[in-house]
Amino acid sequence: MQRDWDHLLFYLNTLYEFVHEISEPKRVEEILKRMLRIVTGAFGLTRGMVIFRQNSDSPFELITHEHLDTSIIESISQQLRMGVLDDPPHVNGLVELFPALQSPATSTRLCQMMADAGMTTMTVFRIKERLTACVGLGPQLSEMPFSEHQIELLSALTKHTEIALGNALFYQDILQENQQLKATLHQQYRFDNIVGQSEKMQEIYQRIQQIAMYPNYSVLISGESGTGKELIVRAIHHHGPRKDQRFLAINCAALPRELVESELFGHERGAFTGATATKPGLFEMAEGGTLFLDEIAEMPTATQAKLLRVLEQKEVMRLGGSDVRVVDVRIIAATNRDLTRAIADGQFREDLFYRFDIVIHTPRLRERKEDIPLLVQTFLEEIARENRQSTRTVSPEGLKALMDYDWPGNVRELKKVLIEAVLMTENTRIQAGDISLPRDQVQTIAQVGSSLKASGERLKRMMIEDTLRRYDGNKTRAAAQLGITRQNLQNMIRRLNIN
Repeated sequence: MQRDWDHLLFYLNTLYEFVHEISEPKRVEEILKRMLRIVTGAFGLTRGMVIFRQNSDSPFELITHEHLDTSIIESISQQLRMGVLDDPPHVNGLVELFPALQSPATSTRLCQMMADAGMTTMTVFRIKERLTACVGLGPQLSEMPFSEHQIELLSALTKHTEIALGNALFYQDILQENQQLKATLHQQYRFDNIVGQSEKMQEIYQRIQQIAMYPNYSVLISGESGTGKELIVRAIHHHGPRKDQRFLAINCAALPRELVESELFGHERGAFTGATATKPGLFEMAEGGTLFLDEIAEMPTATQAKLLRVLEQKEVMRLGGSDVRVVDVRIIAATNRDLTRAIADGQFREDLFYRFDIVIHTPRLRERKEDIPLLVQTFLEEIARENRQSTRTVSPEGLKALMDYDWPGNVRELKKVLIEAVLMTENTRIQAGDISLPRDQVQTIAQVGSSLKASGERLKRMMIEDTLRRYDGNKTRAAAQLGITRQNLQNMIRRLNIN
C-alpha cells in the first residue's frame, strides 16, 4: 500500500512540475528542451536527445541532448547535415526502438540513428501537419525496463507536450499574422500613399516626419472634409515610436452626447442606468499608443473641459469612480469646422485649442490643383486593381473639366466622381461627357463663397440640395461637409421645405 502511495505521489509531483514548466514558453524549441530535461531527471535516464524540423521540406536539427558523448553528437550532426534521414515511423505513443528495427514497417534510418546513439525508446510528435519532433530516451540508470506506471506517466507527459507544442505553433501563427498586419499598415500609411507632389503637400510630409518622432506631443488637424485628415493621423502614428502599440479612434459626432464621456473615460458599475459592469475607457485602452478623436469640435463643452485635464495632467477618472489613473497615450484630434468661429460661438473651448501642442491645417484640393492629374491616375489604378480590370485613362478634355472644377468635397469627391465615370462608360478612355459634375450650381456657389451661415436662403437651399445629392441623401456626411451638425441640417431641411 505504501509503495502505491509513493508511486502516486511521484506521479503527481512530476506531472505538476512538468505542466508548470512547459506551459510558460512560447517557443517550440524551449518546450522540447524542458520536456527532455524533466523526463531524464525524473526517470533517471542515462541519456536523451531531441531532433525536430519545422516542416517536411526542411532538414532535421539536433536542438538539445542530455549526457551524450562528443563523438556521438558529431556522428548525429553529420547524418543530419547529409540529409539522409527518412521520416519517423507513423505510430502513436512510445516506440521501443529494438522491436521497431526488426519490423520492415517501422525500421527507418532515423530509428537506427537513435539506436546507435544509445536510445532505447522514442516518441514522435506531429503537430498541424507541419512540425515533426522526435524525442529519444536512453535506458534508466537501474538498467530496468520502464514499468507500467512509468509508461502511463510518460504517456501523460507526452500528451501535455503535444498540447503545449500546438499552442506554441498557434501563438507563432498569430504573432506572424500580427507582424504581417503591422507591415501592411506601415505600407498603407507610408508618406507616398498620401498622394500629392505640390508644395503644400511637401510641407505636410515634412511636418508629419517631424511630428511623428515626438510621440508625447498632442496634435490637432483641421481642414475640410475629404482632405485626408485621417490619413495624416495614421501616418503620424505609424511612423513614430508608438507604431507597434494600439491605435484607437472615436468619432465624437457619431455618438450621443451622454455616451461620449463613458466611451472616453470609462465608467464604474452603477455609475448610471445601464452601467451593469465596470468598463475602461478609450484613454486606458490606448495605453502606450494613440487615440484619435475625430470631429472633436462636436464634443460637448463639458467633455472638452475633462479632455483639457487629460492633456495637461495625463490623468483620467472613470464615471462614478474616485480613483485617478495616469495614462500614457498620444492624443490626435481632427475637425472640419472653422475653429475660430466655433470658439467665437462658444462651441469650442479656446483653452483647449491652445493646449494642443501642434496644429496642422490640411489644404483643400482647389488650393493644390496641380495634384489632380496624379490623384486621377492613382485612383484609376486603385479602381482597376479592386475590380480586376485594366486601368482607364482620362482624355485631355476630361482632365481639363476636372481641373476647372472647384471640388467642395475635395479628394473624396474626386474619387467618387471617378468611380461613377468608370461605371458609366465601357470605353478605356474617359471623356469629358462621362464625368458628372454639377457645374452651374457649384460655380455659382463658389463665386459667392462656401460659408453656409453667410449665404442667403436661396443659396442655402441650393447648397444643401447639392450636398445631399452628392452624398446620396446621407445627412450625417452632408452635415459634415457643410460644417454644421446633423440636427441643424435636419432643422434647415424642414424650414426650407427641402424634399
